[in-house]
Amino acid sequence: MFCRAASLSYDIANEVGNQLKAYEQAVRFAEEGEEIILADYVPVQYRELVEASEQYLGVIDSISPHPCAYLLCREDIRREIGIIRLNSKGGKKKTVYAAFIDGATAEQFGYLKNDLLLVEVVKTNHEAFRRIGMEQPDVNALLRLVANDRETWRMYADGLTMGLNQVEQPKTREKVMQYKPRNITELAAFVAAVRPAFKSMLPVFLARKHFDYGIPAFDRLIQTREMTSSFILFQEQLMKTLQHAGFTAPESYAAIKAIGKKHPEKVLPLKQRFLEAFAAKSDMASAEKVWRIIEDATSYGFNSSHAVCVALDSLYGAWLKAHYPLEYYTTLLSGYAAKGDKDRIALVKEEMQRGFGIRVVPCKFRQDNRDFYIDHAGNTISDA
Repeated sequence: MFCRAASLSYDIANEVGNQLKAYEQAVRFAEEGEEIILADYVPVQYRELVEASEQYLGVIDSISPHPCAYLLCREDIRREIGIIRLNSKGGKKKTVYAAFIDGATAEQFGYLKNDLLLVEVVKTNHEAFRRIGMEQPDVNALLRLVANDRETWRMYADGLTMGLNQVEQPKTREKVMQYKPRNITELAAFVAAVRPAFKSMLPVFLARKHFDYGIPAFDRLIQTREMTSSFILFQEQLMKTLQHAGFTAPESYAAIKAIGKKHPEKVLPLKQRFLEAFAAKSDMASAEKVWRIIEDATSYGFNSSHAVCVALDSLYGAWLKAHYPLEYYTTLLSGYAAKGDKDRIALVKEEMQRGFGIRVVPCKFRQDNRDFYIDHAGNTISDA
């Protein structure tokens, strides 16, 4: 928007936009204590442009139907909110009807918005099951398959994580190799723990050290049968923590909504009230330690159901890779080849050679060269 107003070229807009995306990615996966500086990602000649563009934050210059969000409302949305007719984006345009409200306004007035997200690994898992000729098991069947299955959990311990949801990034791969999850509870806890919301306690969690606050009432509130330490991992636990400090259920829910939408300015003013109330039931050192987690959570944190869902997406892939590596890697290679992602193709080839001894060989005469070809006897995949 700023580049258009300043008559700057699309090339500059795209270049700076890509630099800002790289910065945001680095912030998301930053290590504890690691300082991510914007100047390291945006060259000096563009920094003034970035600063000048900040005045456009929050300005709406166009409207389009949200690709995955739905407004949930008891009232007649057509009468209470309004309906607008729009053209959807994509290759084949079609007319759609949408609630005439944006996400920020819906949040401001307390409306409930449900997002249905497209997750690429779900497609990969589905195609891999189709490739092996097996119907994808439901969640309960999957959990029975992976219970005490060393090969599935070895994928995380050995860092064989290409294509596995939430653990593919190099830094996250290193963390999961250290933690070595052994069941779905630990895997869900891990994907929540590596979010910025938990960075102050992450080293203790990864080292599998027991932790509690020494406050029996509060520790019992946070601990579960499977997770016996007092780790505040999920947004629901943050709600319990705020309520322990005397916040009402509506107040704690509003705080969690603000955290989920990354609005720290709505949460940070609660600090003094929280410290005084929590310290009255324990001590100021514990109160400040807990508040640090709440403050970190304003960056990005998971709720428990979301953590379990993304962990299950990851676990489907881990089981497939452990027991049908040729089919799983072929599915990955086909997907990346369709996108022209040469970097990931190279990473997949390196991992499958290292983890399973699978080699990629040239396509032979009479083999179908439109896709990657599996040779089970030779433990090879022919290049497309």
